[in-house]
Amino acid sequence: MKSSIRIFLFLFLSTLLVRCEKYEAINKPFPSLQTLEVSNISEKGATFNSEITSGSNFTILRYGFVWSEKKDPKIENSDRIVYSKNIHTNKFSAEISTTLKEGSTYHVRSFIETEDYRVYGNDVSFLSLGSSAPQVLSFLPESGTWGDTIKVFGKNFSFIKENNSVKFGEIPSEITTFTDTVLTIVVPAKKNLPTVKINVAVLGNNAPSQEDFHYLIPGIVEIEPVLATFNDTITIKGINFHPKVEYNSILIGNIPADIISVNTTEIKFIIPEELKTKENEIILTSTGFKADKEIRILLKAPVITSFSPDTVRRPKEIVTLRGENFNPLLQSNTVHIGGYEAEIIESSGDSIKVLLPDQIIPENPHNPKFHVSLFTDVSMNVTVAGQSFMSDKNLEIYWLSTYTRKADFPGSARQNAVAFSINGKGYFGTGMAGDDVHAPLLNDFWEYDPVTDNWKQIADFPGKPRAGASAFVIGNEGYVGLGTEDYYWSNPDDNRNHFKDFYKYNPSVGTWIKITDFSGIGRHSAASFSINGEGYIISGYWGSDDPGTGSTLTREVWKYEQLIDRWTQINDFPGGSFKASVAGFNIENDGYVYNYGRLYKFTGDGWIQLPAIDERMWDHLAFSMRGKAYFGLGMGHSYLGNFTIWEYDPLTEISTPKSWDDQYGRGGSSVFVINDKAYIIGGLGSGILKDVWEFDPTKPDLR
Repeated sequence: MKSSIRIFLFLFLSTLLVRCEKYEAINKPFPSLQTLEVSNISEKGATFNSEITSGSNFTILRYGFVWSEKKDPKIENSDRIVYSKNIHTNKFSAEISTTLKEGSTYHVRSFIETEDYRVYGNDVSFLSLGSSAPQVLSFLPESGTWGDTIKVFGKNFSFIKENNSVKFGEIPSEITTFTDTVLTIVVPAKKNLPTVKINVAVLGNNAPSQEDFHYLIPGIVEIEPVLATFNDTITIKGINFHPKVEYNSILIGNIPADIISVNTTEIKFIIPEELKTKENEIILTSTGFKADKEIRILLKAPVITSFSPDTVRRPKEIVTLRGENFNPLLQSNTVHIGGYEAEIIESSGDSIKVLLPDQIIPENPHNPKFHVSLFTDVSMNVTVAGQSFMSDKNLEIYWLSTYTRKADFPGSARQNAVAFSINGKGYFGTGMAGDDVHAPLLNDFWEYDPVTDNWKQIADFPGKPRAGASAFVIGNEGYVGLGTEDYYWSNPDDNRNHFKDFYKYNPSVGTWIKITDFSGIGRHSAASFSINGEGYIISGYWGSDDPGTGSTLTREVWKYEQLIDRWTQINDFPGGSFKASVAGFNIENDGYVYNYGRLYKFTGDGWIQLPAIDERMWDHLAFSMRGKAYFGLGMGHSYLGNFTIWEYDPLTEISTPKSWDDQYGRGGSSVFVINDKAYIIGGLGSGILKDVWEFDPTKPDLR
C-alpha cells in the first residue's frame, strides 16, 4: 500500500498536478499541460502561452492562466484569466495588459478544469516591464445614495481584491465582489459632492469614469402639521431620503430632533423640548446633503385652561396650572403671578406647578408685608417659546395675617380721637381733623360693627369739640371726658381751655349723660383704664391751666367711683416726668400704663415698673387681649410714624414685635378691642388718616 502511494506522488509531482477537487482514488487518466515561455513582454503587458500535452478525450470546462509574484500561484491567491469554452487545439494564449508592475518578477502557470479535476501546468517566471491601466467603461445605476450597490464595468481589473481600489471622488468605497471586468462596490457613507467620478485604481494605475455619478439629493414636498407643540410627531414627505435613520438628520432652530422612522419618501421626527422661539426653521440633511427646500414650523401658543387651588391662603403655596402647549423642561417656561415671576417646581406638556411668589405673600416673618392681610385677585400668565397667555380668570389671594384692613372710617379723618368698646361694638369720636394748631376739632361719634364691617353715626359727644380726650368703660357704659382745644403742648402760652367735663354713653338707649366734672386740673392725653368697677385717670398734659409751668406732664392719678359719681385723687404715678404721652389699659383686674419706653403696673396702692421694650414715642397707643399687653405706634423725634406694635407677656416679661409695613407708620391713632381683636383707627402718618385696621396677633396661622 505504501509503495502505491509513493508511485502516485511521483506521478503527481512529475506532471505538476496541483490539486484534485475530489479526494478519491484516481482510476483513470487525466489531462496534462505545459506552461510555455512568456512572450511579447513590454511596458503594456505580456503574452502567456500554454500547450496541452495529453488528455484530449476529456471535456474541458474552463482554462486559463494564473500569475503572482509568488511561486506556484493558484486561482485562490493570484490574478487570473479564465476562458469558459472548450479548446479546439492543444495550444492557447492570453494577452495580459493589467496588474503587472514594472520591474517585478511574476510566476505564471496555466490550468485546465474538467468535470472532475483542476490541473495546473508548470511554473514559468518572467521580469515584467509593466502593463496598461484599468478602464472604466460604465457603471449602473448612474445615481444613488449611501449604502447603495453599484456595478462598475471595465477592463484590466484585478482578480485579487487588494489590488483594486475604488473611490467616489476622493472618498474610498468598499468592494464586495470583483472580477477583471466587473467590480461591485458600495456608495460610501460620507458627505461628498453632488456629482463625482468613480475612480478605479489597480496597482497604482488609475482609471476615472467618463460619466459622473450623481448622488440623490433629498427633496421636500410637504410637512404636516406645520403648527405643533413639544414632543409632537411631525412628518416630512419628499424624495431621496435615505431609508436608514442614522444617515439622516433634522435640525429645528439648530436643535437636533429625534427621528423615529424613515423611508425614501417620508421622515417622522419629534419636536424637541429645547426650542426657544415660536417660529423655527427646519434643516433636513440626508446622506450629507441638505434638502432643497427651506421649511418652517410654528409652535402652538401656551393656553391656561384652569388652575388650582382657586384661592391661595399662605406663602409659597403650590399652584398648579393646567392647559396646553407647555414645555416639559422647567427652565423653558416662565410663569408670572400678579406680575411677579414664580418659581417653577414641576412641568409637563399640560401642567406646570409653581410656588406663589414671595412678593405677593412673603414667606419671611421678618418682612413687614408678611403681617399685613391681603385679599385680592392677581393675574396668571405663562410664557413659552416667546409666546404668552394670560388666564381669563384671576387667582384669588386670601392671606389672613396680623393686620387686616377693614372698611375706612366714613367720617372725617382725624388724630387723637377717643375710642372704647361695649358688648361687641366699637365707639369712636372727637379728635382733630388735621396736623396743626388750626386743624378743626370734632365732637361727632360713631359705632362700629365688626361682624358687618360697617360704621353708623350716633349721637354727638355733648361737650365741646376736642382732641386728646380720655375714656374708660364701666359695666355697659362708656365714659369720655377731658381733652383740649390746644392740643399742641409746644404752645403753652395759648390760653385755650383744657377741659374737665365728663359724660357717659349708654349704647342701649343711645344717649349721653353728663357726670360730675373731673376734680383735678383740666388736661389732655391722660392715660385711663377701669378695674373693679372703677375708672382711673393717670397723668396727662396740663397745658396752660398749669399755674406756672405751661404744658407739662403731670403725675396725678384720679379714681372715679361710678356708684357715687365721685372723683378721688390717689397716690401719684411714678412716671410722667418725661414730656411724652402715657397710654393705659387693663389686663383683667390689673391696670397698666406705658410711658415713653417704661411699663408700670398698678397695684391698688402704688405702681411697679416692669421690664419692657424701650420704645420712646408719644401719641402712641396701648391695649390688652388674651392676657397680654400691646403697645406701640406713635411719633418719634423725627416726627415719623412708628410702625411696630409690641406684644408683652406679663408672665415671661418678654416683648415681641408685631411689625407693620413702614408705609402704615402713624401716631395719634385710636384703638378699641372686640373679641380679642384690636381695631386701630386713623391717626397721623403720611397725612391725616381714616383707615381702619384689625389687629389679630394669633394670625397668621400656618399650621
